[in-house]
Amino acid sequence: MSYLRWLHSNWDVFWESSDALKADDELLAIWYAGAEKLPSLTFKELKGVKSVNSLKEIMRKFFTEEEFERISEKDWEELWIAVKEWIKDVKEKYREEAINHCSEKECPFWRSRKCLYDNGCLIVDVSKGNFDKIKKNFEKLKVSC
Repeated sequence: MSYLRWLHSNWDVFWESSDALKADDELLAIWYAGAEKLPSLTFKELKGVKSVNSLKEIMRKFFTEEEFERISEKDWEELWIAVKEWIKDVKEKYREEAINHCSEKECPFWRSRKCLYDNGCLIVDVSKGNFDKIKKNFEKLKVSC
């Protein structure tokens, strides 16, 4: 998904396609017109950004001093808005996963990069109080493991 394009901005900012399995590994390409480097940053690197200034500090290493000075405050504000939107979108994408699925570390039924439980994880269901459904599915999974 594109957040900014060079046609209407000095930035080209887009959510890169990847094989990410968790939010922290999602990538946002952040390219500036005329800059040598075309960086991509992970959600893990960007999720803690709380202001334009903290975003500038993260981005500083990707630019020469001359390139960095050439970027206007308007451009930085525009990038900040795009990064916030992307962070919101990544959180939304993984919110559904967090509700319905567990992780490899916590799930005894984790096989081939997913939980074997049909409708989300047993652990998640326990916290929601779906005990009847859990018992039936637990018995089914015990046999398949």
